[in-house]
Amino acid sequence: MSQIDVFIGIGIMIIPLIISMVSAIIINQNRKIKNDKKLSGFEVAKKIIDGNGLLQTYIVESKETVTNHYDVKRNVLRLDSKNFHGEDLASMIISAQKASCGVIAKENNLLKLRSLILNFLNFASIIGYIIAFIGIFMKDADIMYLGIVILGMIIFFYLACLNGDLKASNLAKKELIEYKFVKENEISKLNSLFMITMFSYFSGMITAFSELSYILKNMIN
Repeated sequence: MSQIDVFIGIGIMIIPLIISMVSAIIINQNRKIKNDKKLSGFEVAKKIIDGNGLLQTYIVESKETVTNHYDVKRNVLRLDSKNFHGEDLASMIISAQKASCGVIAKENNLLKLRSLILNFLNFASIIGYIIAFIGIFMKDADIMYLGIVILGMIIFFYLACLNGDLKASNLAKKELIEYKFVKENEISKLNSLFMITMFSYFSGMITAFSELSYILKNMIN
């Protein structure tokens, strides 16, 4: 394996880290902006969930590894402490987006499935990556093919969920504006933050696609 291949491999591994760091910086900047309504993330999510008929849904503060997600199996929206209690712009937007995912998941079976297997998807991406690179180092085509199949399935699944995620983000923006939770001069920040949260969420898909491209290049060579 050439030095260029090693550098490419390292680059692929740090893609999620770079995306997470940039996202965290932008989100933290918006945590300094308090919303005029002085509503917590919990209160924003509650308004959206109740307004869309999910009256049996609980909103809880979560300290789990995977936070800020809608658990369709238990009808629970889990928010981390910052977003649950926060009265800032970032907490409002993240809570609204996750609550809207729960609303859309009522009619979107793929989002329901993703909620159930989210931990598995994250684990499978790591396993696919490891298997594929073992195949490259061992020059074993069968092992590389197995890694490619795993990563390819993850990419396909995330792409299939994309439409539901876009609907959830659009619903969240609509609700925040209609309830007048944001001022007119904050709408541009609203759009940029939604884009960041979406980009951050799909970092797994971006990484898997980069890994897949890299593995295919090695197979061709």
